[in-house]
Amino acid sequence: MTSATALRATIDLPAIPRSVPAARGVLAQLLSAWAAEPLREHAELLVSELVTNVIRHVGGDAALQVEVQLTAPVLRVTVADSS
Repeated sequence: MTSATALRATIDLPAIPRSVPAARGVLAQLLSAWAAEPLREHAELLVSELVTNVIRHVGGDAALQVEVQLTAPVLRVTVADSS
């Protein structure tokens, strides 16, 4: 992969507690598929915290979206809610 090549995925989830392990699991699968497993531990911690914050502070009927982008060597993880 060259530095100009970006890999991107978006995951839509409800703002419920089960979304935390779901987001971690999908992120781990993406990083494995993208040969970026060395980033996994920190990325899983980050996505867990961000998704938990949405659930804790927004929750209810809100939806959340996790976007993962890898432009080697930089991994970008964003979480947005529908509120």
